[in-house]
Amino acid sequence: MQRTMTRALDDSQAGGGQFDFVDPPAPVVQILGPADATAQSLGMKQPAAKPGAPAGYRYSPARQAAATVTAGARYKPSYAQEAVPGPSTAAAPSLKDADYDVAVGDAPDPERDVMADKAARPLANQAMYEIIRQVSVGHSGDPLYSAVSADREFSTPGHGAYQKRHFGLGFGILLFTQESGQLGAVLQLMHDRDPERFTKIFGDDSDSLLGVTNADTPEGRLQPVGGESLTSPNWIAKFQAAGNYAPFQAAQNEQAIEGIFRPILHAADGFGLTTDRLLAMALDVAVGRGVGGAVRWLAHHVGPFETAGQRYHAMDVLGLDNLESFQAEVGWTPQDGQFGPETHAALAGALRRMDVLPMPKSSDLACRMVARAEGALKERLLRLRDSQAFSDQAYDLN
Repeated sequence: MQRTMTRALDDSQAGGGQFDFVDPPAPVVQILGPADATAQSLGMKQPAAKPGAPAGYRYSPARQAAATVTAGARYKPSYAQEAVPGPSTAAAPSLKDADYDVAVGDAPDPERDVMADKAARPLANQAMYEIIRQVSVGHSGDPLYSAVSADREFSTPGHGAYQKRHFGLGFGILLFTQESGQLGAVLQLMHDRDPERFTKIFGDDSDSLLGVTNADTPEGRLQPVGGESLTSPNWIAKFQAAGNYAPFQAAQNEQAIEGIFRPILHAADGFGLTTDRLLAMALDVAVGRGVGGAVRWLAHHVGPFETAGQRYHAMDVLGLDNLESFQAEVGWTPQDGQFGPETHAALAGALRRMDVLPMPKSSDLACRMVARAEGALKERLLRLRDSQAFSDQAYDLN
């Protein structure tokens, strides 16, 4: 694969500083499903079924070898034969533990040492960018900054938005969507960095493009520009050309950080998602579900308080009389006195800092996120959970 050289950020972005080049990790392609179906889809010749075998059974030399029995015994195919371990495969008798004891005893239960994460570091823009590049593998893939998605949610059978909801054009490193206003925001940043190149690439309708994609309503943002939908081949070619221009790539990085990543940090911190791996998993949820959808999903699936009793107990431990005063002290949650997902995160974070109640550890949180996810999200989170690209470095998100 050709090496992609892309500058992370430039001096005009939040945090400033010139950053090194980072190569995107190679995408992992996995073929799932029965071996026979996979072979058929690839055009491989199927072995003939053995006479007398059940419907759908395919004969293969491997199956015949597995079904071979001792000399003189009647042949029994592997689908009917019980496995009998031979002398070379039989398990050795288990060994008892050196501390084997039948009595519990009266010794007190010792306290366990807490496995502390690596010393937390401030979450700088470069670290955020490197996490974004890992997440981008599951969304923009190899095209990266030039990636486009032509309203595929509306036209993909089985998807929840199929024939129900238009997202419009998705473009760039995290597929910023037209309907949400993310596309309009990144286009404005691109224009601000180089107005002349912006007009040269997008043509006479460049001003209309900015106006439509930054309209006040989702319906307004989905309108055609210059008489064509942004998912038309003509517009797609222009967006792909814009994605190859380095200053416009930096604009995408800025929008990814300021428009998607940074808005989820309060909730991520509250729920204990503070390592590079867990932040990548939380960001992936936000890319696929939106910031609001991600915070709600995290609160529902990794938030520690599942019942009213648990919530009231948490408030009692913290010495809170009501949620209004707690929300006022926190500042970044809604000030409505309701136990919403952001207040859930803030309450969990307050308890985590007190260290008076057991809270899920980093490994527990990663496994829980994978277990609760479904479909494509589950596959992406599983890849991030098991990736060797992360150091599990903890970050201070405050």
